Amino acid sequence: MIDINVVKSDILPCLANLQGIIEKKSAMDLLQNIFIYTQDEKFCFEATDLEITYKASMPCKINKEGALTVNGKLFYNLLRSLNFDDINILEEENYKIKILSGDKKNNYKISGLDHENFPKLKHIDTTETFDIDSSVFIQMIEKVFATISTDATKIALSGVLFAKETIEDETGEKKEMIRLVSSDGHRLNQIEQYIDMTDMPDFEIIIPKKGINEIRKIIEKKEKFKFGFKEKECFVTTDGSFLLIRLITEKYPKYKQIIPKEFKDKIIIDRQGLINVLNRISIVSSAGGSEGFKLKIIDNGIEISSIENQIGEISEELEAQFSEQNFIIGLNEGYLLNLLNLMKSEKIFMMINHKDSPCMVMGDNDKGFFGLVMPFSIEEE
Repeated sequence: MIDINVVKSDILPCLANLQGIIEKKSAMDLLQNIFIYTQDEKFCFEATDLEITYKASMPCKINKEGALTVNGKLFYNLLRSLNFDDINILEEENYKIKILSGDKKNNYKISGLDHENFPKLKHIDTTETFDIDSSVFIQMIEKVFATISTDATKIALSGVLFAKETIEDETGEKKEMIRLVSSDGHRLNQIEQYIDMTDMPDFEIIIPKKGINEIRKIIEKKEKFKFGFKEKECFVTTDGSFLLIRLITEKYPKYKQIIPKEFKDKIIIDRQGLINVLNRISIVSSAGGSEGFKLKIIDNGIEISSIENQIGEISEELEAQFSEQNFIIGLNEGYLLNLLNLMKSEKIFMMINHKDSPCMVMGDNDKGFFGLVMPFSIEEE
């Protein structure tokens, strides 16, 4: 029967990390619980939704060894509310947990369950891993997270393609590169980063959206983390934490085929100025129940106008550099705004072949990153 002493400020970060994994509503009540136990002089937690499993461990004073499950949300919220830091967690009969202050003046009880039927973390060979800089990977995640598909019928697009590829850089030297790609069918974001991982073979896997989010949470305060995968699962390890994620096994669409190799038209434009115009257009568009704008080349730059609706219409001109070809294209302002807000370049490049081809957006200070936005049909003027 568990009897341990822990420090509240040590245990809360671990419990916070597993809140997103705990099933809020489940046919299995046990999945709303977390598995708590002692092992190797540490206090351990496990949570799972059967697709993602999280384990954390921390040093503690063990008075008695033990194991049981307890409602994860209740346990976390109660500990978080306590106004003392030294905590004694003590198991009583019928899997009840007593939580006491160090001086024994305060005590609280919550009910637990037997751990025998809890789906526990299986052993995974973690010898083949590579180190990734946490801050770099989080920045990469932020570039692709918004464009993950929410369409339940597009299983492959409901995650992020994570690829490692050996390529030649600008000097002809072979380097290892990791790439993240996401798409909802209407737009696509891609970010690449060189990384030292020569011992790993090239690969392509799809990590589900929830898994990407959980990775971000457990690595955000770490300098580095280890990443690996085995068949249908990938895993992340940091100090005291282990995350196992079931991969999406559907084949990712051949996204490289829709990325144009060259472009006829290139528009160079101030990013913030374009954001300001699109924000104003979105006000009228959302009020009128329509989305989209028209971009047209004019003598001194470009003209951006909203799609006409009963509420109103906006038309503005912006200075821009462009090729001599005259064209007009229709784009979704929400998609383009999201992309522009992910960038930091002062000037951005909008590359277009014709009114029915994807618009690629890049910037000099956003190396390795670009976004594609698919156009919509508009009437010729």
